[in-house]
Amino acid sequence: MRIVLISVLAILAALVSAFFYLSDPDIQRSTLEAKYATLPSQFVLLADGARAHVRDRGPRAAHVLVLLHGFQVSLFTCERWASRLDNTLRVVTMDMRGHGLTGALPSGDYTQAGMVEFVKAVADKLGRGKFAVGGHSMGGGIAARFAETYPARIAQLVLVDAVGMAVKPRGKAPLILRVLRAPVLNEVLLHVRPRSVVVHGLSDEFVRKSIVTDVMIHQYCEFLRVAGHSRGHICTLRPAPKYLHQGSHWRRQGADVDPLGQRGS
Repeated sequence: MRIVLISVLAILAALVSAFFYLSDPDIQRSTLEAKYATLPSQFVLLADGARAHVRDRGPRAAHVLVLLHGFQVSLFTCERWASRLDNTLRVVTMDMRGHGLTGALPSGDYTQAGMVEFVKAVADKLGRGKFAVGGHSMGGGIAARFAETYPARIAQLVLVDAVGMAVKPRGKAPLILRVLRAPVLNEVLLHVRPRSVVVHGLSDEFVRKSIVTDVMIHQYCEFLRVAGHSRGHICTLRPAPKYLHQGSHWRRQGADVDPLGQRGS
């Protein structure tokens, strides 16, 4: 009995040691703002206390296109689109609640309905009445719900591999989403955010592997460590996003691959 107890204590000690060894300290948002919030970045203060990170570029009199990013990423995911479109369109991108440099919210509301109100509040602050909205993955689900909630505000709707309705699953959801929904493991991820998980996720997300660079991986890792982000990501998945199953893999409703070689995230 004594040997069993000693063995159990040794295993627990090893697990605790591994936890502290692998734990990543949070990064203060101000640190990453100094690094990444270069022009045309700006911050918009909203009534609910959020400080939204926004990029607004292109001809002032042009048609407006609002682009919404996917889960666990940031507006920088939309940079390739924005740089191709801002010669002829006024392109607005934003870090969603609990993502990028917008960060955690005082209200703690990370529901899809809350995200819709966030987009509306940012658009109102920028003086945008009617506009086209495009969303990728989680952002696609938000864009679709925005169009349903505020149809008079929408000129066009573009969905890229968007979150959609669910069907009976016949395969596994992406690893990171399964972990974030696991009651114990998701608490561990509040402190342990392995680079290998980010690399695996990006490798699965992009068809063109050349797009995934060390710079991109490092940026993704840093944004995951912003204080409050991990908790916000867990809350975002309650209730779980809706998936469509096709073939031998899961995907969200919409196109399987976007024009820039990026899958849903």
